[in-house]
Amino acid sequence: MGAYDIVISDQDSEDLRARIAELSGLQSSGVNITRFHDGEFKMRLEKSGMNGKNVVLVHRLFPNPGDKTLELLLLCRKLGRDGARIHLVLPYMSYARQDREFLEGEIATIGILADILQSCCVGSITTVDMHSAAGLAMFKIPVKNLSASKLLSDYIVSNGLAPRPVVISPDKGGTERAQIVAKMLSAPCFSLEKHRDRVTGEVTTDASEIPVKDMNAIIIDDMIVSGNSTANAVKIIKGRGASSVTVAVTHGLFLDNAGKRIMDAGASEIISTNTLHNEYSKVDVSGMISESLLAGMD
Repeated sequence: MGAYDIVISDQDSEDLRARIAELSGLQSSGVNITRFHDGEFKMRLEKSGMNGKNVVLVHRLFPNPGDKTLELLLLCRKLGRDGARIHLVLPYMSYARQDREFLEGEIATIGILADILQSCCVGSITTVDMHSAAGLAMFKIPVKNLSASKLLSDYIVSNGLAPRPVVISPDKGGTERAQIVAKMLSAPCFSLEKHRDRVTGEVTTDASEIPVKDMNAIIIDDMIVSGNSTANAVKIIKGRGASSVTVAVTHGLFLDNAGKRIMDAGASEIISTNTLHNEYSKVDVSGMISESLLAGMD
């Protein structure tokens, strides 16, 4: 795909769309969505005449990922039928955790979604900290999976949260991400052991001895949903004598008062990016996404 022509989004992603368009020097246009009492919705592009255009479609897939995914597919099909070439910006990739069949009869949703998006005329995708490498491999079209680690690290340093830091991943799966942040902060890095029951979803944490006494602990994760495992990790780390515990996350879903649960467990601060709307969104990913789009034009 050559140079992009326009950035579009619905109202829910208007903040990201406006900033990306400004930083990239592109036109900006919206998508109006009307919702009806029976749960159906109707969409209308504010700007028509997309034939031959290279369109950047920015779309948040949360909250209500089912509805948001259907909106996305309808928009892509409409733009494709109008002759547009589509590059998706999906700051948060819903269904990325559903990348394999653990139990008989389960559906690996992300693989099917990847196929459907390709059939809807999507040529390429940019996302941020996609949860699953296995899910990423299911896409047959180019996908840029950007990392928010540097943005989170820069925020931690610029706000004085990193004296005597120790970086901790809440599970082994996030060790590589935590190691990247630890290197940026010149800090030691450790991982907790987290086990999830495949049937009940219950999570238990097996914490080995981690030297955090009088240290400023920084928990790094790609996403927080209920916050239960994060709150548990905060309690464990505080119980071992950490001076403070800062929680830094890329995607903050924060369901059922998750943020309060984490703070009540003893966290000093929660830092999230704005891939999703939440009260802890302190780190803007628009610049990183814009740089990636501009690099794609070269």
